[in-house]
Amino acid sequence: MTHYLRHLRDRLRVASYVRRQLRPFNHALPRLAVDIRPQGGYPYDVELRRTGDVLAIGITFHDRLLLHWHVRRRLAPYIHYLLESGLESACFTVATSDGQEPTQADFAYSSNDPSVQLLPDAFFFDHRGFAADLRLADETAISWNDRRDAIVWRGGSNGIGALPWPGSPPDNPRLAPRVSLCLLAREIEGLDAGIYESGHPFWPNDALDRLGLRRPARPEAEWLGDKFAIDIDGWTNTWTNLLRRLHYGCCVLKVESAFGYRQWYYDRLQPWQHYIPIRADMADLGEKIDWARTYPTRSSEVARAGQEFARSLTFESETRWAAEKIAQRLG
Repeated sequence: MTHYLRHLRDRLRVASYVRRQLRPFNHALPRLAVDIRPQGGYPYDVELRRTGDVLAIGITFHDRLLLHWHVRRRLAPYIHYLLESGLESACFTVATSDGQEPTQADFAYSSNDPSVQLLPDAFFFDHRGFAADLRLADETAISWNDRRDAIVWRGGSNGIGALPWPGSPPDNPRLAPRVSLCLLAREIEGLDAGIYESGHPFWPNDALDRLGLRRPARPEAEWLGDKFAIDIDGWTNTWTNLLRRLHYGCCVLKVESAFGYRQWYYDRLQPWQHYIPIRADMADLGEKIDWARTYPTRSSEVARAGQEFARSLTFESETRWAAEKIAQRLG
């Protein structure tokens, strides 16, 4: 396939995907003009330029097909917030990576750069503020005393760091945080932590099997019957895990982000009120788990406050908030 035909195909895919994602909102959608630019610069950054009834989308060309899929999947929320802001003229750059890639974007879903304005992420958008999880929690409504004490964590191997070698101590700072969690779990009674699939390009599943790190995936709804849950960064923040566990009424033990990654609502999230904080190196993991089990009344209060917090982040309220932030920054 020639470069021209490939670029034409990619432009059509991006425009079609964005229109499909925005169709339920009945926007007066501007004409989408997608431009695939030469390779270079910041490949996960996308320029959005609105001039009246035209919205230009500037994407950097990259040989990796995954990147184009990754980019187009995460564009629609930014465009939705822009249209809700009411701005007829605007030009800005958005980040479509998880947040760990180099960027010069004005807006992102996750970042450790305080100059970047964070907005509600693509999973929050796709799941309409996790409304289905809220309904499921209401329909199930398992009381605190009827929930399980055992703590289960499951996730991909996403994250910066190394795999362990046989006999490697779990506190080795070179290890990926999720790997360290799995190793620490072997020493903490009632903690089952495992990786259900490799999310790392150089870590095949059989390598995880040989190291004893793999566990079967767990249906999301099973956390509805748990008192506790753990949240720990992958490449950056977890996006879906934290809010879902809060919606399910779990008392979340949240491992601090080793690199300071944040999402749009983190300044409203308070330790010891909405979750139990764990140090980034997890040196206090066992201690905090013991505390949570020793003081069930206090843990249930944290779980209840966390659930109320998650419920306050509705799709409608956070869309308005995002639109206001865009208008403030660009208006």
